[in-house]
Amino acid sequence: MKVEVEKLTVWIDAKAKEQLDLWVEMAKGEISGLGMVEEILNGNLQGFLITEIFLPYQSSSEAQTSIEAEDVAKLMMEVEKQGHDPARLKFWFHSHGTMQVFWSGTDQATIQRFRPKDYFISTVINKAGQMRSRVDFYQPLRLGLDEVPTEVLLTEFGQREVCKQLFDERVKEGVSFSDGQMFPYAPSDPSREEIINAFCKGELSWPEAEDFLSEEGLSDQGLEEWPYD
Repeated sequence: MKVEVEKLTVWIDAKAKEQLDLWVEMAKGEISGLGMVEEILNGNLQGFLITEIFLPYQSSSEAQTSIEAEDVAKLMMEVEKQGHDPARLKFWFHSHGTMQVFWSGTDQATIQRFRPKDYFISTVINKAGQMRSRVDFYQPLRLGLDEVPTEVLLTEFGQREVCKQLFDERVKEGVSFSDGQMFPYAPSDPSREEIINAFCKGELSWPEAEDFLSEEGLSDQGLEEWPYD
């Protein structure tokens, strides 16, 4: 499998990213977990998609998090019961709390312990939302790529029909306004100040401003003295 290094990107499903952000926010210090990975192929390997993430039982402090081997085994059993292949658990995430995102000596050692057959993906994140990802390849040769671009994969939530119905019910298009201009404020009930501000910004001509004030039963007194360039 050929890897297109220059295009390599780690994508995180939007739902998984929301879970990740919430767990990082909730943790007083560090937190870590695992995730399912799918390969993004277009002839060659161009990236990875993190489809789901899981939070195993763990102990954490302000500067460290620890997951016992038996808890990883339990998680793998849970994943299998859900109909997933545990071999796809090739993503490890952990947080650095309020610190910067970097690879500590402990992080490096943790990554080395996973040792899958082909590759493994790691991401460190902090409470500010900063992320740093790396991909470690083990076949056909040992190769580590750091600072791999990380993006959120936005998905559709099947809202097109509902949005279309509301749009058709509530949006009246093709309406002609004065000189073809859209009034920048709520045209049903503009205030005197809003009309004058629109005039001062050049969004309404003098006659248009006077017409709007007249239609709304508002005074145009002081319009000539209103400061504008």
